[in-house]
Amino acid sequence: DWDIRLLLTKRSSINMELARTSSDDDAPSTMNYSILLQERPIKQTVTREALTLLLDTFYNKAESFLSSEVKLSLDVERLVQSVKALCTSLAAVETPDITAALNQLPACPCRLQPKVQKDISVLSNRENRVAIVEKLTAAILDLVELYCSTFNANFHTMPHSSRSTAPIQEAGMITNVLSFSVYAAHRVPITWAASYENFFLSCSLTHGGVELCAPQHTSKQSVSKYLFHLVVWDQRVCFPVQINQLPRESQLTVTLYATSLPPPGGAEEKSKQKRSIEALGWVTMPLFNFRHVLTCGRKLLGLWPSTTASGNARSSTPNFSQPDSVILQVDFPTSSFEVHFSTPPPAEFSPQYEFSRLDQGCQKQLHDVLHKKSLFWLSPEDRRLLWEKRYFCHVEASRLPLVLASAPSWEWACLPDIYALLRQWGCMNHLDALGLLNATFPDQECRRTAVQWMDSISDPELLDFLPQLVQALKYECYLDSHLMRFLLRRAIGDVRIAHYLFWLLKDTLQDSQFSVRYQYLLGALLCCSGHGLREEFDRQGWLVTILAKVAQRVRDATPSSRQAILREGLDKVKEFFTLNTRCRLPLNPGMLVKGINIQSCSYFNSNAVPLKLSFQNQDPMGDNISVIFKA
Repeated sequence: DWDIRLLLTKRSSINMELARTSSDDDAPSTMNYSILLQERPIKQTVTREALTLLLDTFYNKAESFLSSEVKLSLDVERLVQSVKALCTSLAAVETPDITAALNQLPACPCRLQPKVQKDISVLSNRENRVAIVEKLTAAILDLVELYCSTFNANFHTMPHSSRSTAPIQEAGMITNVLSFSVYAAHRVPITWAASYENFFLSCSLTHGGVELCAPQHTSKQSVSKYLFHLVVWDQRVCFPVQINQLPRESQLTVTLYATSLPPPGGAEEKSKQKRSIEALGWVTMPLFNFRHVLTCGRKLLGLWPSTTASGNARSSTPNFSQPDSVILQVDFPTSSFEVHFSTPPPAEFSPQYEFSRLDQGCQKQLHDVLHKKSLFWLSPEDRRLLWEKRYFCHVEASRLPLVLASAPSWEWACLPDIYALLRQWGCMNHLDALGLLNATFPDQECRRTAVQWMDSISDPELLDFLPQLVQALKYECYLDSHLMRFLLRRAIGDVRIAHYLFWLLKDTLQDSQFSVRYQYLLGALLCCSGHGLREEFDRQGWLVTILAKVAQRVRDATPSSRQAILREGLDKVKEFFTLNTRCRLPLNPGMLVKGINIQSCSYFNSNAVPLKLSFQNQDPMGDNISVIFKA
């Protein structure tokens, strides 16, 4: 056993180099908060300067087309080429308005379609050419506006009208069924045309992973060649669900399927081969945005490859992080008013009854259901019983997730009873409250209550929950959430929490689906941190990068040469400590080291060949710090 020695010291002598200072408070923030609250990807494909140059080229070609008398076919081709260049820069999207305008031009080598204008003599009339150019110009400007509303571009168009002044209609009062139109899938790989046929979309509505109705399917179509390769459906999808029956956190998931073509061969062989239907991509989006307004208008949704599914968690952000992702064009109904989902107040009547008032048989049945280990083991009969007897379950405070999972619906009309139950329920312990932050409970009030119950947790205990809480961010419908604000607030108040949160977020950046969300949170954390802590994170990242390269070289080397390569690589670590007199280890901010003991370092002969490292402790009274590094 070791004796613990306590030393009384003055506050002025405590090392505060990682804390925020008054200079940090006065320094301008580098985090773009307007982008933080916008549900947009962080990638952009065109700058304002490049787009201006392309638009000037289009206007010049349009003027040549209008004044053309002799070389009309050549001017048509140049005009189409300028339109194609514009569309290519704007995410390779060809809207139906652009297609309709181009169809009034005769065929040219870069665009051969059966629906194009056959009689070129129609263009001899200047008024007809002017009408075509006007339609093309309007369609291109609409595409630019669509691009700006989808991507985080460094430019914006002038809005046609102010949505802030639009009248508001409550979602609970709208009895229209949910519907939208699917136009096409853009940026379709050319290889798909030779490998698949019968492309169709499966559209489903879910809340907390539960389907609200049967999936709806589009017709089956093939790849078409316009300016680009795309699959055109131009079809309306209608769900048998009224808008007032939609939960606020309802998710629309669209999955692209296709039938694989058999390999080349004889007709008899093809007939014997079984044709399989493959899922090629999917996208999930919330129907209500973070302001609780029902989505409307034209949307571009980047599809995630079906091979990148991350368990039960699916990103509610379209995939624009991959520059070649297939883009789905969807048109939601627009109106003169905004459909807003207001949070209803809790019901006034929500009694609490004694469990003993139930008869013995019902008590035993309810007791058995309440003590099931997981809500996934609840049968439909169990759920019906739990919700029917919910006013008798308050004595089992930790069983709230089971009761809420039994709610028959989370639509607007059912929320007052659910919120009344939440308000009157006894405060759950921190571990049980964590159960309300999984994917089954996307409701904002439910998650807010869970975070509120966890707010009493101490800083040392919170460190044990951080890995789970960081993963729970995947199940938030929106980037700006109560859980995210809770983590940032606690990180500001404790350097250890900020340190561990930083490295947990760095690790999650490898998740392609959720990397954008975690990048925003990591940026917000660095913005809230002081200059000293940010510099410390830079040093730690530098050290980890050096060690990762050393570990890779050791793993790739032959067993006989590994020790020599390790010694050679650790010289780089020694140079690091020459430039940086000390550094904290990512494992623990309390481990402050000033160098490395190369002679005491080695490696393990397992498959990953992890390194066994020995660092020199900055504390002269402390022992050397031994760690295992595995890249």
